[in-house]
Amino acid sequence: MMIKKRSTPPQLSVLTVGLGVVIAGLLVGQIVLSNHLATEGKTVVEVEKEIAKLDQENRQLRTQRGEMASLSTVALQAEKSGFIKNPLIIAFPQDQTVALKP
Repeated sequence: MMIKKRSTPPQLSVLTVGLGVVIAGLLVGQIVLSNHLATEGKTVVEVEKEIAKLDQENRQLRTQRGEMASLSTVALQAEKSGFIKNPLIIAFPQDQTVALKP
């Protein structure tokens, strides 16, 4: 009696090859995605450093603006520009009415 070897059906080998190709494609995709995320992380760090730098610069500019707008600084600049204080300034008290509506 002759014993026949059972061969694997061709559909099974095609299925195995197809599954192998899909798995290989997923692995390559995972590597590409991981590489992309790694470079994006570096970009995010650089942007965060730039944001921190600009925040610091904004704080300094706000401080300078506040100092330049202070009354003492404005008075000093006016004096340097040739303006003088008028000693005859009359201030009206707030509780007195200057003009009445008819």
